[in-house]
Amino acid sequence: MPTQSLRAALLTLGGEGLPWSVASWQALTRIPGEPWSTVDNAPDDSPSLYVPEWTTRVANQVKSFATTVWGMASAAQDAYIAKRDADNDSAGRTAWAAFVSKRSGQWGINRIIDEVLETAGRSPIQILHDFKTPTLPNAEAAQIYDCATPLAQKLFGDEAFLGTSSLLKGEVVKFCRTILSLSWNRYRKAVSRDVRLMDSLYEMVTQSWIAFSAEGAKPTPAQIKSFIKDLRKLLKIYVRYDDKDRRARVEQYLADMVEMLRVIRKEPGSETTDKLPKGLRDILLSLASEEDVLAITQALMASIEDLDSAESVERIKLDLDDRIDAEWREGVEALSKVTEEQLWRKLGFPDRQLPFFQRWTDPDGLIDPWSEEGKAWLANMPDKREPLQPRWHQLVGIYRMLE
Repeated sequence: MPTQSLRAALLTLGGEGLPWSVASWQALTRIPGEPWSTVDNAPDDSPSLYVPEWTTRVANQVKSFATTVWGMASAAQDAYIAKRDADNDSAGRTAWAAFVSKRSGQWGINRIIDEVLETAGRSPIQILHDFKTPTLPNAEAAQIYDCATPLAQKLFGDEAFLGTSSLLKGEVVKFCRTILSLSWNRYRKAVSRDVRLMDSLYEMVTQSWIAFSAEGAKPTPAQIKSFIKDLRKLLKIYVRYDDKDRRARVEQYLADMVEMLRVIRKEPGSETTDKLPKGLRDILLSLASEEDVLAITQALMASIEDLDSAESVERIKLDLDDRIDAEWREGVEALSKVTEEQLWRKLGFPDRQLPFFQRWTDPDGLIDPWSEEGKAWLANMPDKREPLQPRWHQLVGIYRMLE
């Protein structure tokens, strides 16, 4: 059976007096009553009481549409709410759909659902690990509906329950199951997308490594940087979906990156290492451009730090005699005791903002921040983006280039 839409779930729940009269829901939505409420005898073109983008006329159209829906048999409600053909309720239907689409992302419902599922051991990652499967099972199999009660408590407080009992009101059960289903469908699509992306990136990384390993291969610095960029994207997804096979791949890739870093630093014995393709090793040894050395080193360091900070990779044990110090202070001894705050002041940017650099970044590294799509993503995803914060070694590199 198709999952009910959020706009339908909210509207049909409204027929039972919920959720707009509940204090906890009002706090979430910042709407202190029914959205279609109006002031008595207000002019049609005056602003509505609680929704600034609606006029009184529009609010009344939405209320008329809602009243029609509430008077229908429940089996007919969803189809009427989703109806596309013009009728007497077209204006109210369109306004309601636009309102839910625009406002629901601001209410934090997805975040609350995420927290409830994680607390109950039903988060997507936990389910993937417990089921030992690369794809998420359906909602019933994952037993996410067990979370309806704690979810209802967070959304509606005591108003979710029948009197003083621990039983949820029937309409609340239906609403919570609906939004849990919507979230779970979103998770399943995201996991499927990640699996496809993993397969694509793995193929690209593998083909690059094969090309680097070919007899007489002479990869360019640009090709090496592109390889590391793709590898970093791949590893970020791998550590999210930890299993035995992927852990082995992460371990090997991390060992390769550590070896590449040793070669760039010209550490003892690295010039004859057989752990890297000869063409790749020779190019890394012969890098003449300080810009290329810095860019490749920073890319490798960032990838290693990403993995070091990922909880699922803490179990990786590398059989290396010399562990790479992620702080990277060799060669910059004069700055080894300088803090990040002091480096910002030395650079002349006490506000910790680099000119001409993007302000935000994707923590998963899965977008190109300079593409039109990437710019739009960074501008419209406040819950997922993070401030761009250069690390200590990156600030040192910038400072040294400016000296």
